[in-house]
Amino acid sequence: MEWEHQNRTPPQPQQPSRGKLLWLSAYPPLLHFGLQIFVMAAVMIAAVLPPIMREALEGANAGHFTPDTAFMDSILPQVTMYSLLISGILSTILFYFLYKHYQRHFSHRMFYTPAIIPLIIVIALAGNFAVSTFVTAIQDFLGTDLPTSTLDDIVGSVPFPLLLLTVCIIVPVAEELCFRGLMFNQLSRAFSFWTANIIQAAVFGLIHGTPVQIGYAFLFGLLLGWIYHRTGRLSSVIVAHIVFNSAFIPFGLIPGIEPLMEDPGGLLLFIFLPAIIITLIAVRFFDSVTSKKYGQTQ
Repeated sequence: MEWEHQNRTPPQPQQPSRGKLLWLSAYPPLLHFGLQIFVMAAVMIAAVLPPIMREALEGANAGHFTPDTAFMDSILPQVTMYSLLISGILSTILFYFLYKHYQRHFSHRMFYTPAIIPLIIVIALAGNFAVSTFVTAIQDFLGTDLPTSTLDDIVGSVPFPLLLLTVCIIVPVAEELCFRGLMFNQLSRAFSFWTANIIQAAVFGLIHGTPVQIGYAFLFGLLLGWIYHRTGRLSSVIVAHIVFNSAFIPFGLIPGIEPLMEDPGGLLLFIFLPAIIITLIAVRFFDSVTSKKYGQTQ
């Protein structure tokens, strides 16, 4: 009996209920969004308060001071970008430690080959070219200027290094830790892969604000979830997200792109069609590279 007691398999930890797993998957995006709102309010107060104090010191009635439209238009781009930067840094730190805390509960299929990262870069870069040219071509064809992003009106009003650091580095890292690192992993413990992937991609799309961006962010979220599921590496989806968000830099270097932007047919034929073909080929190749190893880990 002594020997039997010593060699008895220790009891396995009980799997949390589906309701608890849903909560564990829901609070990271809620926290991410709430942190953005809180930081934006704090930065806005910090930007508006000095003029109010200055008016008070000069003898004006601070209680009736109202910043005019020109003043708000001048500070709003900086307020928005600095809010994203600060909240992104805070989210990255917070979600990193939460991810490390929950990581032992996640089932990872760790797979790496030298072909993975170049394929991911091609998929993200060509995919962004396809999305950008398709949306632009549709807008030109319809003669409308639908906002493709909540940042459309402020991109040209902030310093380029600040834009690069925030949109191309900090935001992708924070969002990948939140949506793939925490939300998708917790959902995968309660649902099948595709159910979990669709839910996280839908929430990922919704936080992007504009109808156009919600649509392509949802599709991109599905792709990111699939890549992460196949590789088990957060670094793979962080690279994809950084490349996707940074694609406007090489896109602007394409010869003859400026006059082509006014021609819907030319955009679809010379940029969109090659970009979508390259994207699909790269996705197919990625699937073939990972499928054998992926199948062995099921």
